[in-house]
Amino acid sequence: MKVILLKDVKGTGKKGEIKEVSDGYARNFLLKKKVAVEANNTNLKELDEKSKSK
Repeated sequence: MKVILLKDVKGTGKKGEIKEVSDGYARNFLLKKKVAVEANNTNLKELDEKSKSK
């Protein structure tokens, strides 16, 4: 599953990166702790707009 990291996660990546992680890790840890969101079209467009505004 592709996710967009909202915070730095040790061993996974830094804030703002798009990472491919296992489904279980994404659902049970990253999404539950709200340190990542699923990389769907809506979230990818939002990330792109934020990076353009900076």
